[in-house]
Amino acid sequence: MVFSGSFDASFIELVLRYGKESSETLLAELMDHKAAIAVHHHATRFNNTTQELISFWKSILNDVFQNGSQVRERIESSLQYLEKNEQHLRALLREVAQFLPSDINLNFKIHGIVGYDIGIVSKGDAFLNLAARHYEKDKRELLYFAMHESHHVGYTHYNPIYSFSTLNTMKDFLDIVRYSTHLEGLATYAPLATRRKEKGFSHQDYSTLNHPEKTSDRCATYWNLLEQIESLDEKKIEDKDYEIIERMSGRNERLWYIAGTEMCRSIDETLGRDRLRTTVKRGPMDFFEAYEETI
Repeated sequence: MVFSGSFDASFIELVLRYGKESSETLLAELMDHKAAIAVHHHATRFNNTTQELISFWKSILNDVFQNGSQVRERIESSLQYLEKNEQHLRALLREVAQFLPSDINLNFKIHGIVGYDIGIVSKGDAFLNLAARHYEKDKRELLYFAMHESHHVGYTHYNPIYSFSTLNTMKDFLDIVRYSTHLEGLATYAPLATRRKEKGFSHQDYSTLNHPEKTSDRCATYWNLLEQIESLDEKKIEDKDYEIIERMSGRNERLWYIAGTEMCRSIDETLGRDRLRTTVKRGPMDFFEAYEETI
């Protein structure tokens, strides 16, 4: 097994320089960086931008640095923490590997970025937004999110990320919900033991997962909503249907994170870790079939 990730500060260091200099030469260097290209690719894939690469990043960088020293201090603090804890991060990634196929062979980077999401995966690498306010409260969240996004790197190695451009019917929508439940469930479950050991519950998903009644309610809502999607089958997707994505992934309910994690736990505890790892290679349908064996 090879699952080797390392933190790469090269892009965020350029960003910090740009925050001081704002030169066209430095901007061009930023635009050539693989992190800039990969993040823009993610934003385009998920309909988060219609801007070209340079306009996309100019807008982000202007927004980030309009708050001056406060944002710079957040970025630098997060950067220092990750660099200081690089060995610990490597150990945590070995834990993540226990939730991926045993024959995985993958080397990747975890890039520091700014201004986009909290953490993402794109083009085979992971990305953490070091300017995100979420990391201010508890710096350990940087490591936990690195675990989460690194699992995504492994998962998407076997199961390429979808694009909203392929959506036509509710059956297509159902495929995305199943995929995301598998993807996010595993990535949320992988750091769970570490978070519980270290009492790292700053993120809302883990606060919910620590309350059985809340977890049960969210899971029930998820399965009811999934049944509704299944019943619509070949219906053409309408704009209002995208509200389902907000319910599944948005800040309020986080349904596919919570239900997906519970599905992982059930498979892991009932059928064993090897069976759970196998679902990564076989894909979302196998994940759902494995879960059905546990109930």
